[in-house]
Order: sequence, then C-alpha cells, then structure tokens
Amino acid sequence: MAKKKYASSFTLFGHSIFHPLNMILGINCLVFIMQLNANLKMTYLFALTPDLFFAGSYWQIFTYGFLHSTFFDLIPFHILMNMYGFYILGMFIEPIVGKTKLVALYFAAQLGGGVFIIGNALVAKYIVMPENLHQILTIPTLGASGAVFGLLAVFGLLYPDKELLLLFIPVKAKNAVLVSLIIGFLFEIFEIAPISNMGHLGGAVVGFLFYFLALRNAENKIVFKITLSKQDFEKAIEAKNEPFKDQISQNVKIKEFMQRNSSFKEKEEYLQPYQIQNANICTPPTYNTEDEFCLRCEWFGNCMLRKIKMEKENS
Repeated sequence: MAKKKYASSFTLFGHSIFHPLNMILGINCLVFIMQLNANLKMTYLFALTPDLFFAGSYWQIFTYGFLHSTFFDLIPFHILMNMYGFYILGMFIEPIVGKTKLVALYFAAQLGGGVFIIGNALVAKYIVMPENLHQILTIPTLGASGAVFGLLAVFGLLYPDKELLLLFIPVKAKNAVLVSLIIGFLFEIFEIAPISNMGHLGGAVVGFLFYFLALRNAENKIVFKITLSKQDFEKAIEAKNEPFKDQISQNVKIKEFMQRNSSFKEKEEYLQPYQIQNANICTPPTYNTEDEFCLRCEWFGNCMLRKIKMEKENS
C-alpha cells in the first residue's frame, strides 16, 4: 500500500505520470530528444516517406507520428504546438470516453493520417501523376498532428459550441476541423508552410468514424435528466450500465448538499474532502453543475468550491 501511495504522488499537470495523457506526452518528448542527438537518421528510418514505404519500410505509416521537426532557432515550435493541442483536447475528452478509448482514438487517428498520406501518394503515382510527383514520393512526413486532428474531430462533436482560437480567431469547436483544413490547404497552395494536409484529413476522418462507431452509442447511454428523483436516478444509471456511475453518484450527493444548505461555512467544510490537488478545472464560463459531462468529472468538488467562493465575493 505504501508503494502505491508513493507512486501515485508523482503528478504532472494534475494527472498521475502514468496517465495516458502524460505517457503519450512523455513518449513524444523522449523521441524528440533522441532526434536531436541522431541528426537525420531517425527521420530517414521512421518518418513516413512514400517511396521508402513502398520499398518495404511499412512501419513508417505509424512511427511518423512520434517524430517532430528539429529545425528551429530557440523554440521547438512543431512539437510544442502538437503536444499542446493534444493535451488540451485530451483533458476534455478523457473524462467522457475514458483512458482506454482516448489512447485508441489517438493511435487510430495517427495511423489514419498515415494511410491517407500513402493513399494520396498512390493516386499521384498511378492515376494523376502531377508535376510534383517526385516531391510527393520522396519528402518525409512527420508529426502527431494527424492524431491531434482525430481528437479535434471528437472534441467538436462532444463540445460543439465551445470556442477555440485558430490563428487568434475564435471558432466554434464543431467547425474547427473544417476551418483548420481550409487554413492548411491555403498554406500549402501559397507555400507559406510545409503542412501534411492529407495527414490532417486522415486523422480527422478517423476521429469522426471513431466517434460514431465507438463513442456515440456509449455517450447516449450516459445522458440523463438531473431532475430525476434520487431513486429513479440510481435505477436509470444501473439500467444504462453507466461506466461513471460512482463518480456521478458522488457528484449528485455534493450537488444536493449544496442545494440544502445556505451557510457558506458549512458548504466550504463539506467540500474540503473532495478537493483534488493540482486539478486542471474548467474556466468559469464552461463550468455547469447541470451538465451531464461535469457530473462525471472527478474535479466536480473543486469547481463547486470555486463557484460558492465566487458567489460569496459577488454577494
């Protein structure tokens, strides 16, 4: 027991270091450090180059997603952007879909991006044969953006009305994939930046498919009305095989106590045992105690305490 407690005390960004978010982040960062010390050998071996793939380097269709560009002056922009996007999106998605499906989504989208890149190369090589065919077949693709686009697609379906900043422009999450792809293709047309739009498109397509095939039915099972009586609510989540039923029951219990008591001191004392250190709680505009997603979150108590403190300050 002591060893388990000791191990769980190591956290990063409010999660255990063994949480999938931190494990994937750590793997990408470790590979990036290895790239810095391997010149371009790792790019040649593991980035996705269609000609090399066709010659037998089939692993590249997956391994390309762990590599990032090492061409930078002071800031490793490529890996920072991809890992920032991955972590922010993952923090919103994981409490809803669970750790296993988050990992499956990430790697499926990464593979999907590779499949679209190779598919595009095959079309170019045997059907279209464009002037830049040599570039399509010989320029390596690397980066986790295909996986990130998969998460972005799912995020847009789970949180359609949340706003994201794309090039400092606020965009609804449900439109984020389309707007990002348009920006990417414009960058490619005007040669502003080397972007693998096929990889992005492949990751997004896999994200949409993953949601409708693996998440949509499960998500529908956990939607409920908070206006149910406690007995009816418990029966409902049992009947629907709710995977977060223990967390929901705890959060409903917290919510009911807040409704029954008016004393700020009593509320604060009641919420103290439910506080999780270093929790990455939502910003105030996005927190809603009536939201079925919030009721599944382990940080519900943190948000509730923040809410009553804000109410006291404004009263």
